Amino acid sequence: MDGKLWNEVYRVVMTIDYTTCETGGSCYHSDRTIVLVFLRAVADDQPVSWACDPDHWAGLREPPSWPSQPTMSRRLRSPGVVALLQAIVAWLDSYGPEKERTIHIDGRALAVNAFSKDRDARWGYATKGFARGYKIHAIWGSGPVPLAWQLCSLNVSEPKVARHLVPGLRPVGHRCYLVGDRAYDSNPLHAVSASRGDQLLAPQKRRGRALGHGTHHASRLTSLRMLETDYGRRLYRRRTAIERQFGNMAIRPEGLDQLPAHVRRLPRVRQFVNAKLILNGFRILKNKNQLQLQAP
Repeated sequence: MDGKLWNEVYRVVMTIDYTTCETGGSCYHSDRTIVLVFLRAVADDQPVSWACDPDHWAGLREPPSWPSQPTMSRRLRSPGVVALLQAIVAWLDSYGPEKERTIHIDGRALAVNAFSKDRDARWGYATKGFARGYKIHAIWGSGPVPLAWQLCSLNVSEPKVARHLVPGLRPVGHRCYLVGDRAYDSNPLHAVSASRGDQLLAPQKRRGRALGHGTHHASRLTSLRMLETDYGRRLYRRRTAIERQFGNMAIRPEGLDQLPAHVRRLPRVRQFVNAKLILNGFRILKNKNQLQLQAP
């Protein structure tokens, strides 16, 4: 991992304020130590036990103490560590604009081996055909981390997940355009988006066909009309921003390309993806020279 990038990760993890959620007693290893070791393992796609070995930290700032693998496994589920990770995500999110005119929604498949014994992985459509695994569904703006995201098995449809993601977006105080591909052309999703005062913009799912005689939400009809105008087409072309986000994550050493063999089952995959999004957020801020603009 890049030493300069790790220095910034280390600085934020060790200094950021968060709710400790302590339940009494004392721990030899702090929450910050647990998070540092976990992020170090995730950055190199290695098991947590690998990052518990000091020999694998050559050239990088080391944690204050060295927890064992069983300690890491137990503490990663503790309220304090979860709160610290949430605080880091919120800090990264604070670098994004308060108001966004256009946000984008898409999903990225995370395939596992077809013969994996992972009981949570399911068959579904991926980038290059049918695969088995998971999918990250994300709504992304201009900030370094998604505005909202969710991890599901690969067989869960994108519009269904989107109907749960959209209500969780923070209010922006003005009408926002939510841009997605034709998979998101869904009347129920249009209804959810319109209930927030936003406009979903997605091409017709069945291109070239009539709409039929069913009842369609007014937001969907507005979307289809807008996409026939120059303004609507310009808005839709901005959808490539989220594809670039996923694409850039796939080619970075600390990014999210595929799931390592040791990352299986939904809770662990979700934990792994969250750490990858955090590391990717730091990379984005470092590339924009924004990491030193404010103290955590």
